[in-house]
Amino acid sequence: MVTPPTAQQWEQHRSVIVDMYSRRPLKAVRAHMRETYGFLATDRMFKGRFKTWGVEKNRRHRRDAGDGGPDSREQSPAGPSQPPPLPNDLDIPSHDSIIPRRLPPDPARAITPPEESPITNDAASEYSETLSPRPQPWPLTPATTVGDLSPTGSQDGENLTTPQTCQEIVRLASEILATLVAERRDRPAPDDHVDIYQSLHSKLRFESQLRSSLVNRQLKVGECKTVAGKTVEEMITSFHATVPIGVLSTLNQITNWTTIQELVTLLFETSQTNPGTHHDFAQLIRKLRHLVFITNHEEFQSSMEQICYRLEDRVEETLGSISLVGFYLILLLNARKAKSIHKTDNKIRRKSLEITRHVTLHHEDQPKVVLDFHRYVIAYLSIVAPGEKDVLDMAEVFYKRAQEYFDLNEHVEGSHAKLYYGSSCAYLADCRYVRNNTEDRHQARSLLFQSIWCYANAPWANRANAERQMKKLREWCEEANDTERLDMLRGIEDMMEEEARQRGGPLIPRAAPT
Repeated sequence: MVTPPTAQQWEQHRSVIVDMYSRRPLKAVRAHMRETYGFLATDRMFKGRFKTWGVEKNRRHRRDAGDGGPDSREQSPAGPSQPPPLPNDLDIPSHDSIIPRRLPPDPARAITPPEESPITNDAASEYSETLSPRPQPWPLTPATTVGDLSPTGSQDGENLTTPQTCQEIVRLASEILATLVAERRDRPAPDDHVDIYQSLHSKLRFESQLRSSLVNRQLKVGECKTVAGKTVEEMITSFHATVPIGVLSTLNQITNWTTIQELVTLLFETSQTNPGTHHDFAQLIRKLRHLVFITNHEEFQSSMEQICYRLEDRVEETLGSISLVGFYLILLLNARKAKSIHKTDNKIRRKSLEITRHVTLHHEDQPKVVLDFHRYVIAYLSIVAPGEKDVLDMAEVFYKRAQEYFDLNEHVEGSHAKLYYGSSCAYLADCRYVRNNTEDRHQARSLLFQSIWCYANAPWANRANAERQMKKLREWCEEANDTERLDMLRGIEDMMEEEARQRGGPLIPRAAPT
């Protein structure tokens, strides 16, 4: 027996239901609400609610008016000016309807190029950011603030409803992603795309910078363009097939409505003026702009969650279950959920462990790939399940690997040894701290301090990321009355403030980059 939705749930989806019912049969409306929103209601429940809302009468009136000739088009918003419903082949499948491809998957988080790559020494490619493909210690950090501003502007000629707009965004992002592997069909299966994974740190460096500069930050009105304008322009100029999913993940993680609107406007304006804009990406940005115009903050966030959720299946369908790139994107799409409710489904948890074993087994001769992958997976698991034994074990393995790599490569240019070691300290610190005993918490404070020191001395470190970790350590030290480590932390802060920082340099400029 279906449990009736609450009155609040009916009102939450009222606009979508009424809009769809004005043009589509009840069966289609009910199926769409079930598949898109998990909204379960019988025909009788829908009809009872329509009667309460007066929708039955309004719908009949609209139908009658639609048959009345040319003049009725001007009176009826559901007339010929409304685009036809999207075809069924655009319907987005649920998780249960997806049959995964063969073999286990492979994750993807921090991404670095092969040693022989000519980009290895490119300073811009060293950028390390929040949940981005570059060795950086603190990816998924808690969301912070929420803003409020009503959207303004025209709908740019779009007539799609919210569900249709979301559907189009998913379709466009999926089709763009498919071009990444379009010429690899003749490769033997399974293909874990390790070569593509290794290049992501340079291919996605601007998308990574965009996410790091906007997520977890409270910007003032009008500040988005100043902070992200140049990055957006460079991102569109050096477009990559995975960029749309990164942008959608960023929008899903931003909690400030003003920043969301300003970023979408910035993306739209730049895509219109940049002659090198990818055609389908420009269309996707237009759909995002339309979505901002027809929704409020809460509706937009709900829509972005649905978009990211549906893209998970599309990513696996397109890239396969063992793709390192695919798993990187799946965890990216789950970033908001991980930060907001600290919860993951068992499927992703199992996949994380399986794919890490795959990388360790098959790419042991590529230590940077193994370190990157461990770092990316641990960044996710240390947020959603830091107290679990298998997560702690994985964090300790990553820490030992990073420590060995640091000892061998500390002074090797382009090795990112400080970043790997610093990130391993940060994740292990989180896993230790939740064990809630004196010894583990003492070790956690020591590890987090070491992480901050490494990160502050690494090239292309991000000040916002460092400040979040310093705030966390300050709270841990005050709780334990650890005055000695508090004094040491103040010393780092003083050094960061006293010196002028060059672009691409460490947060403590006197330190030599590695």
